[in-house]
Formats: sequence, structure tokens, C-alpha cells
Amino acid sequence: MIAALERFSNVDLLKEHLQSARQYLLGAMPEEYLLSLGWARQALDTVPDSDIQSRFDKTIAELVADVSGASRAS
Repeated sequence: MIAALERFSNVDLLKEHLQSARQYLLGAMPEEYLLSLGWARQALDTVPDSDIQSRFDKTIAELVADVSGASRAS
């Protein structure tokens, strides 16, 4: 997702939240990961392409569901 945002300006906050989420995922910090994904989702309105907004919203929702489902299974 981060790479797909490179062609847009004014999406720095969204990229920052996605990068933070990635770091938290790799660092096994699920609560922080979910928080960063939530902030990224809120920043989706900065993307001028509505198709990308929609795809990213769906992807973020799936990532949140994956982590939420994994934490319930533990």
C-alpha cells in the first residue's frame, strides 16, 4: 500500500501510519498495530483516488480482522 501512495502528494500522514503499523506488526505489538491501522483508515480521505481509497479501506479492514481473529484464537 505504501508503494502505491508514492504517486500522490499530501498523503504523508497516511504513509506514516502505515509504516508505523508495519513496524508494530514486525515487532509483535498487536495493540499498537491495530491503533496505527485505525489512524491510517481515518487518513484515507487524503487519497484523491476513490478506487484506491476503497481498496485500502477493505485491506485495512481485513488486516484488523486477521489480528482480531488471531487474538481471540489464542
